[in-house]
Formats: sequence, C-alpha cells, structure tokens
Amino acid sequence: QANLSKKERKETELPFPVNLMNILSCGKYEHIISWTPDGTSFEVHKPKALVEKVLPQYFKKKLQFSSFNRKLYRWGFIKLFRGSHVG
Repeated sequence: QANLSKKERKETELPFPVNLMNILSCGKYEHIISWTPDGTSFEVHKPKALVEKVLPQYFKKKLQFSSFNRKLYRWGFIKLFRGSHVG
C-alpha cells in the first residue's frame, strides 16, 4: 500500500487497525513506532516523524498526531499510565 498513488490509496484505503498493523509489522519504521518487547502494545518514539513520514504512506487524509490518537481511542486502544509500557 505504501507504493500506491494518492488516487489508488483513496480507492483502496484499509481500516485504521489494518493500516496500523501494517505499519508496525513491516519493520521499516521501528525507530519511529514499534511493538514493545513483549508484543502486547506499541510505542511511538518519534511523533513528528510518524506524522510526517509514516502516516502519509498509509492514510489518504493527512493526520496530525492528535487525530492519530483520537483514532486509536475510537478503535478501543488505551494509553497505559502504569506498568512497564507507560506512555
């Protein structure tokens, strides 16, 4: 999906969780966003790079980091405040 034109992406955009899983699974962006060592959650290391370099490759609409967070909450993701995966 990352190599598609904007028109093709618009016509074939996948649901948010599928795109997120593709981003996390490809391994190309591990310095920006990655799974935690135990694989039960993920961590965004560089929010600005996520918005500028990664998200435009997977989503037709330009997303700000706050919009990305809203989508996460809408799909049932939660932010951890305690434990080894705080963030």
